[in-house]
Amino acid sequence: MHNAEILLERLEAALAAGGPATALVLVHLRRMSQFAGLIGIEPSRRLAEAAHDRLVTLLRPGDELVPMAGTDFALVLPRLYSPNHALLAARKILRDFESPLRLEEDAYTPVV
Repeated sequence: MHNAEILLERLEAALAAGGPATALVLVHLRRMSQFAGLIGIEPSRRLAEAAHDRLVTLLRPGDELVPMAGTDFALVLPRLYSPNHALLAARKILRDFESPLRLEEDAYTPVV
């Protein structure tokens, strides 16, 4: 199953479960191709994995993270009390990514 199909399945399930609001938050790490050109493809891939791992730590129980193409991620956030909670979740992600991701001794701050 392709990631887009997985995303659609998870989103449909969240909507079918009901609740006041469900959100889809898209996260894109910008300038990753430039980063790969500077330090190489393998460190760039590891940085994307570190970003994935960090996003997982920000999820609530029942939230879903679906990796999309390359450095794009989709988060399905069911059971929100209001649509405004999607904005709070997005701000939380932006705040968290202000601190660098660590790859061994090096630290990188991706632009999301």
